[in-house]
Amino acid sequence: MKVMLIKDVSGLGSKGQIVDVSEGYAVNYLFRKKLAIPANKGIIKEVEKREKAKKAKEQKKRQEALETKKKLDGMILEIRRKAGDSGKLFSAITSKDIAEALKEKGFEVEKKQISLKRPIKVVGDTPVSVKLFKDITAEIIVRAVKEA
Repeated sequence: MKVMLIKDVSGLGSKGQIVDVSEGYAVNYLFRKKLAIPANKGIIKEVEKREKAKKAKEQKKRQEALETKKKLDGMILEIRRKAGDSGKLFSAITSKDIAEALKEKGFEVEKKQISLKRPIKVVGDTPVSVKLFKDITAEIIVRAVKEA
């Protein structure tokens, strides 16, 4: 029997998904606990339509991420900070600082997308990964420069 899940059911599926279950399981458990409803042709079509729109939206995001990756890969992002004579920065460069610098250059990137093992505390170049999509990552170089 085909049913549409109203809530997430562990081991079966997530909300809005259409699954095939035995009639007894559907009637005695899923319907009684209000976890699912019977899936008729209208509901099945609606779910397929929603899935198709979701895939199209994801494909568009993926394409945008690929375009952004082309622009970002190998980019040298210069960030100026006050530093001592030894080259140690007075204030470290964090993923938040990198995200803000990228936004100034026109890239919409959040700090959680930036993979920085530890804050940058010395003058010089540091390779940094920027996760743009599930499996798309751009590599940039953050150049910490001593402020005059």
